[in-house]
Amino acid sequence: MVAQESALPDPCKTLRFHEKNGRITGYWVANTLSDLELKFLIDSVMYGNIINTQNAQSLAKRLQGLSGKALRELTKYASGAFGKQKYLPDIDVLENVNSIMQAQRKQRKVQFQLNAFDVQDDQIVLSPTEKHTVSPLDVFLHNGRYYLAAAYDNSNTVYFFRVDLMTDICQQDGERARKRDDFAALKDVRRDHFMLKHPVMYGGREKRFKLRIKRKYFTQLVDTFSHSLTILPGSDTADTVDVLVDAIDEAMRLWLLPYGDIAEVLDMDSEFAGKMRKSIEILRKKYE
Repeated sequence: MVAQESALPDPCKTLRFHEKNGRITGYWVANTLSDLELKFLIDSVMYGNIINTQNAQSLAKRLQGLSGKALRELTKYASGAFGKQKYLPDIDVLENVNSIMQAQRKQRKVQFQLNAFDVQDDQIVLSPTEKHTVSPLDVFLHNGRYYLAAAYDNSNTVYFFRVDLMTDICQQDGERARKRDDFAALKDVRRDHFMLKHPVMYGGREKRFKLRIKRKYFTQLVDTFSHSLTILPGSDTADTVDVLVDAIDEAMRLWLLPYGDIAEVLDMDSEFAGKMRKSIEILRKKYE
């Protein structure tokens, strides 16, 4: 390893060396992260949805310790000036992820208590909903939260559960869990492609949609569906452009609802059209 490191340019070296008379007489581990890169990591911790304020500040301070005064000046907010984060339950999300991944490696099923936010005595509380026993297939970080992709014994549908809302996770003995590669939705799929095709974490059959969107708002479409987006040749006008997008029904429905005045599906099937009409009718009645 020392020989390999010595051949690298200085900015890429993890090990630094003392040399004397052409011989290496000592070496030490160098910090190869710049202060701005460390600031990015600290910001990701402080503004993330994974750990609560107290634990976020603890981790941020440890990251500060990897550098010196200049980094502390760049990230003063990590030393006490950072305000209270939005409500996060007192759950060790990283330990939950670890428990799930251990079960997946051992091909064991997991059981967990799923919870949901509720209101009690004018306070936000975390209330239990129901217990689930599933085969853990994968864990995804999506929009700042960890999700478990899992399957039940009697279904080939992939379901998603928020890891930060789980408690009492335990491995199950007995019948072995199902494998990730047994599911077409996950097999041989690159993680980044999967996340882009699932802007909301719902399972289901992926299909192709033909959309027309106002050019002024084209960025919103690219932000969400960049991987699968194909521009239809010759379709762009001064105001609109037609595209093809691969997505599941529920993801497209939820994306279209807030963007109904800037985008439309040109070739929707009757089932999807019915879902959209129902959603729009519910909204209309609420604001009559």
